[in-house]
Amino acid sequence: MSQTPNQQATKISEALREGRFPAALKLAKSAMKAAPRQALFANLAGLAAVRMGDPRGAVGYFLTATRTDPTMIEAARNLAQALIQAAEPEKALAVLGKAGRTWPGEAGLSYLTVSAHHATGDATATIAAADTALALHPKAAAVLNLRALAQDRLGDSAAAEADFRAALAAAPLDAETLRNHAQFLAYHAEGAAATAAVERGLAAHPAHPGLLLQQANLLQAQGQAEAAAAVYHRLLERHPDHPLALNGLAYVANAATAPSLMARLSKAMRAPTTAREVKVLLGFAQAILAKRSGDAAAPQLLAQANAAAAKVLPYDANADARMQALLTAPFVTPLPDRQDTAADPAPIFIVGLIRSGTTLAEQVLARHPAVAGLGELTRARFLADGQARAFAQDGTPPDGAGFAAAYRSALPELPKGTTHMVDKMPDNFRVIGYLLNAFPGATVIEMVRDPRDVALSMWENFFPTTAHAYTNALPAMADHMNLYARTMQHWRNLHPGRIHAVAYADLVRGLEPVARGMARLAGFDWHPDMLHPENSTAMVMTASAAQLRQPVHDRSVDRWRGQEAFLAPLLERLDGDLWPVLSGG
Repeated sequence: MSQTPNQQATKISEALREGRFPAALKLAKSAMKAAPRQALFANLAGLAAVRMGDPRGAVGYFLTATRTDPTMIEAARNLAQALIQAAEPEKALAVLGKAGRTWPGEAGLSYLTVSAHHATGDATATIAAADTALALHPKAAAVLNLRALAQDRLGDSAAAEADFRAALAAAPLDAETLRNHAQFLAYHAEGAAATAAVERGLAAHPAHPGLLLQQANLLQAQGQAEAAAAVYHRLLERHPDHPLALNGLAYVANAATAPSLMARLSKAMRAPTTAREVKVLLGFAQAILAKRSGDAAAPQLLAQANAAAAKVLPYDANADARMQALLTAPFVTPLPDRQDTAADPAPIFIVGLIRSGTTLAEQVLARHPAVAGLGELTRARFLADGQARAFAQDGTPPDGAGFAAAYRSALPELPKGTTHMVDKMPDNFRVIGYLLNAFPGATVIEMVRDPRDVALSMWENFFPTTAHAYTNALPAMADHMNLYARTMQHWRNLHPGRIHAVAYADLVRGLEPVARGMARLAGFDWHPDMLHPENSTAMVMTASAAQLRQPVHDRSVDRWRGQEAFLAPLLERLDGDLWPVLSGG
């Protein structure tokens, strides 16, 4: 006896609930063939494809459903969601625009519009879409969560924290919000709170992949490699091909498991459902494993990973220069001398090229019991961007007092007895004028490292942000390094004696005298714990996390020697006048 459409739909839905996704897809396709005018079956086929990890394949089914029944809002939502998952957010926005005209103000469509803008990487558009959605649905936790991420991407940590708190007030155990808030807290020097957020989420959702990934990341940041590996294995037991778990495991796996893990990474790389951004991560993971195993293929894998990353994150040197010109424009004459009347803690800003030793310098200073290391804070850049735009629009001069107050208002609660704090955001080199205008008594330390060694370190690590897109190609590195050197030259000319250079080579070869000198510059007494940054229990949310768990060594100094041929594309573009070290100067 043939089944009715309702009976068929019930059978397909049961297969979906039970996790029998291939069976569900087979049943749905059979039903589609038998009843081509029933949009429900195409929609169910799309859901099965999504659950099988094939959002691109699902798009076709959802398109069929929406064309068969234009009034089926569920199919429209599913189509937009599948397009977002398939890394085609612009197409999703087109679908959502049409659906929004048919069903104005519908909560699911509003959220997906925010999600699609988030997937494009446009933080400003994400916030605007979120504002529109929240005007209709003020307690939409998922929307607040995405707006928080966008605020943080722009550097407005205070607004981000407010949105995270509002989202958790509306949905205290929402897994995605807890996961994202934990990451935010970790990057803003609140490691204990980050761990607590993840543990709270896992208590409610013990198998949630995102929360497990975040737990493993936090353990890695604390130097607990074995514990992190155990969490990755726990996740892979339930999701054997989870690409992000495989990627994370590559950085903490032991040599004995490297061959089998390499095979799994290769399989994930070949999977048609793996997004290209994830394939970049997997490519770097393969290179890391190969290097650790002494595999001769490591350089080739690294080159392939960087080439793929350069396509995903292209670098625009002209845009970088224009942005820096906008930031520098308000500062063409020296700042007037004035006293810094701000309360404790006194700020120490460590700047430099990424991979120049900024994290090590911070951890040396932060081993002092009265010094708090806050990692890489985005607040200064956010505030400087706002003041630079105001200056460009109508000549409004940067407001130092307002900058200082807004910067301090977003700091985490610091331990009792803290007299100094360290913000080691390398890219604060761009905004030194704003920092000295806001904090006349601040200590600015520039970490200086041979650009050839910096380039090799950049090449061997992946930085998944547009801000560091230059790290994936040697000519782009040179362009950015020249911009860096010109910018630092500008600040040193304006503020002679205010920017203190510390050579990475000197720090690792003579830790005690250099550490004593940094303490003296910042105005506090030396402490012997500063000789042992490897003993720090702080979370280190940078690519230096593993190295910092080792005693200080100089094995990374002059690594460039013998690799001049490889570095030729960098050396040809570096400006010798800006980089006298290239000629022995």
